[in-house]
Order: sequence, then C-alpha cells, then structure tokens
Amino acid sequence: MLAFYSNYYEVKAMRASRVPVEEQYRLTMECRKSGLSDHQLCLNNDINPGTFYNWVKRLRNNGCGDIPEKISCQLMNSLIRKL
Repeated sequence: MLAFYSNYYEVKAMRASRVPVEEQYRLTMECRKSGLSDHQLCLNNDINPGTFYNWVKRLRNNGCGDIPEKISCQLMNSLIRKL
C-alpha cells in the first residue's frame, strides 16, 4: 500500500508551454482571415479551444480591438454559394 502512495505523488501533470502574446495574436488573425472555423484552427495547431477563446478575450481586453468577430458557418456557406 505504501508503494502505491509514493508513486502517486511522483506523477506530475504535463502542461503545455506558454505561447507568447505575439504568437497568440498571429494565430488568432490567421484563423479569422483564413475562413477556418475556430475549432478547425485549434485542431490543426493542437490548441485547446477554451485556451484559444481566452487568448481572444485577453487580446481584446489589452487593446487589440482589430481582431474580427468569428464568421458563423451559416454565413460562410452563404458567401461560398454566391461565388
């Protein structure tokens, strides 16, 4: 029983390394300009969607107001049909 507890405390959760603010901004703008959904960008770049939305919120709160709103899938599909 003692061995179980000693191994339990040796296990450490792995955390992803921090992404610099400049990289957060670049990825956010890339997503919004590319037409990819936020979810698809997150999948392509191994980013947790919740983390991505926190980046967007923090960037906007810190003065990066030029980040466009996400385009809904419905709007994107209607734009594609018009082409």
